[in-house]
Amino acid sequence: MIGSISDETAARVAEVLSPIINDPKTLLVVSSDFCHWGSDFDYTYLPDIQGTINEKIEALDREGMAKISTCDVKQFAQFIDKTGDTICGEVPIKIAMQTINGKYNVEWPHYSHSSPNLRSKRDTNVSYAAGVFRVE
Repeated sequence: MIGSISDETAARVAEVLSPIINDPKTLLVVSSDFCHWGSDFDYTYLPDIQGTINEKIEALDREGMAKISTCDVKQFAQFIDKTGDTICGEVPIKIAMQTINGKYNVEWPHYSHSSPNLRSKRDTNVSYAAGVFRVE
């Protein structure tokens, strides 16, 4: 699923998918890049913290990952609204968060950047994060 849909439509999609996703035989895979940063992506937001551009982007990504880990889709939506973060899989992530019945645990075994030494807003970067959701 790509593109954007309203939060209400995402909730309806989650409701329809819930019986399938919550079947113990189902493995749900949601794949998404994380932040697309730089003037080429028309996104240069950085959190107001000390550090290099890369460190600030990583802090932004980890905040998004933490919001996903809360099991609360509203917190993740508020994060996106506040930062304007360009997570391609925002919609599928929201749907997955709403589809899983009960609480879940998320492990983040991998995180990386496409550009490890950003120096200005003219540079570009795509972040990648791998998350494993486990229903409690």
